[in-house]
Amino acid sequence: LHIFTHRCTSLHIVTHRYTSSRIVTHPHTSSRIVTHFLLPNHHPKLLDGTTDDETALALVELGIECTLSQLLDTGVMHADPHAGNLLQVELREEEGGATGGAAGAKGKKRTQLAYLDFGLVSEVPVAVRDGLVCAVVLLVGKEFEKVADLFGELMLLPQSVLDDPVERAAFTKALAGAADRLLSFDGEAEAEAEADEGGKETQRTQRT
Repeated sequence: LHIFTHRCTSLHIVTHRYTSSRIVTHPHTSSRIVTHFLLPNHHPKLLDGTTDDETALALVELGIECTLSQLLDTGVMHADPHAGNLLQVELREEEGGATGGAAGAKGKKRTQLAYLDFGLVSEVPVAVRDGLVCAVVLLVGKEFEKVADLFGELMLLPQSVLDDPVERAAFTKALAGAADRLLSFDGEAEAEAEADEGGKETQRTQRT
């Protein structure tokens, strides 16, 4: 019963932040079942790999948008969004642009993403959300010392590590190395490609 009541509590937190609809009801939840309200006009589909490429790409973009919104905007984050906990939902838009209902002529379909299983929900403090935004800005500017400063605020490293000069220097160096390996900054990829091509052209000229 504890597991299901925990999920109910998590659902109430999520729905309070994202919608005014009542999704789950405690009186009808037991040790064997969680009772949800059925939302009308939704046509869910499992993410089973049969989706066409265009829709799949749209779902990936929507998933990224939803995750960033949860992480940086609301601070309430579904912490287990694997394929089994996600549904593709097709909504019909009326001719006038409103979401499909009983009235009005049916228009084009709009693909949405539905989340299931709120057993794992994280609440991200405002300080951490602000720190993540700052870290992205500083990474783009390659200000790795300042990024290292934020790891205490982001609750990723104990302050004792950041206060130790030797450990801090090693961490900052590792951070800069990881960024160089994994991140592509504007213009750098093109410059590297041109340099590689120039080197190959020089080698061809020397051989001839």
